[in-house]
Amino acid sequence: MYGADVMEIQKKLKELGFYAGTVNGKFGLETERAIEKYCKENGLYIRKTIDKELQKNMGFELSD
Repeated sequence: MYGADVMEIQKKLKELGFYAGTVNGKFGLETERAIEKYCKENGLYIRKTIDKELQKNMGFELSD
């Protein structure tokens, strides 16, 4: 997974303090770990993907 959607998620995770990596639009291990941390801290099901529920919880919906 890569592209503008991933970049937007990375920006949001970085803004919230969960992602310290480069905002590059590539869904790698750092992005996956940041999502896991975000989910854990926010009482969400821990996932390894960017799904609709995560997008909604973060305040936006991205294209598929």
